[in-house]
Amino acid sequence: MPEQLEILRLIRLLRYLVDGDIDSAAGYFPDDKAARDSLLALLGRNQLGGYFHLLIKDGPLQSLLPAVEAAELEKAYLTQAERAHSHLVLLKQLQQCFERRNVPFVVLKGLYISHRFFGDISKRFMWDLDVLVHPEDLQLALEAAESMGLAPTAELPVDVTDPRWGIHAVELADQRGKVDIHIALRNLPGIHIDLDRQWRHARPYTIDGAPLPCASDEDTLFLCCLGLGTDMRRGRFNLRKVWDVYLMLRQIDGTIDWPAFLAQRDREGALQLVINTLAFVIFLIDCAEECPSVVAALQPHSRRLIIGSTEDALALYGRRQSTLHNHRLFSRLLPIPAWRYWLQWLVTAPARRLYYRGTGPKKKP
Repeated sequence: MPEQLEILRLIRLLRYLVDGDIDSAAGYFPDDKAARDSLLALLGRNQLGGYFHLLIKDGPLQSLLPAVEAAELEKAYLTQAERAHSHLVLLKQLQQCFERRNVPFVVLKGLYISHRFFGDISKRFMWDLDVLVHPEDLQLALEAAESMGLAPTAELPVDVTDPRWGIHAVELADQRGKVDIHIALRNLPGIHIDLDRQWRHARPYTIDGAPLPCASDEDTLFLCCLGLGTDMRRGRFNLRKVWDVYLMLRQIDGTIDWPAFLAQRDREGALQLVINTLAFVIFLIDCAEECPSVVAALQPHSRRLIIGSTEDALALYGRRQSTLHNHRLFSRLLPIPAWRYWLQWLVTAPARRLYYRGTGPKKKP
């Protein structure tokens, strides 16, 4: 369990830094080279190095780092800042292309989360852009993206609008970055997301002078919960994604009608998944006191929680990747019989594996 303990120490360190409690943060700051190396590696694996650099920049903790290690964190920040601004430029160009072809779209996650909840697009690492289009507009959207020089990265041509494939987005890329064009937030068995509602609740949001149509706070949180649920199936967590949800809960806990939020998830078949991903974040970060409204809203559903303690959250975080146990757990988060989940997963697995083989963060355009 060594990495889980390291994760807990890192979480506490980050929380103290976010709160501005430097004295308490110092108690979790590594004081020898081996511990510092471990911290830097952990930050790197979880794409938090640049964010950490900004949290300690020009403060007393930065002076505790040798110059080489401080420079490594600064490099991570400069890389993610350059990437974020490149993605913003790319998004503006994509917006112009879509508008010329009358393709409505909504910005998902990424730049919106960075600006809205981290305070600046350069503060958060992001792999790519995510935009949502209507399924009937997908071909027009792809043509618009390809006219800009973006090219599909998937190796298997399939009709992604056919839900039987279990594919919810098309990835395109060039040297400027990557764009995922979504026709659904996720394609999960038994979950039927009200996309019309997502479109109605989208709102204009200005990022660095660029007015963009973005998903609402509530829908952004829901999408992040769906992503964490998928990570549970894979047995592969990234603390950055957990931190996204934590910062959202920290800032919007008192503004969302949580019973209504959960009732909507229930109608969509996503309640079991959402309450457990929220519980996972709250227990792992130990932030119940910072988001009392959502904690109170989860109480009536306590018997449905598979993750009911910090120990449960840590055990889940430390599971091996892609084990049958992870799939068994994930099937319990869906509103369908386990046999149906396994059947759909097995039938679509070969096509999905081939389709996504050329996509994802490991491939650099």
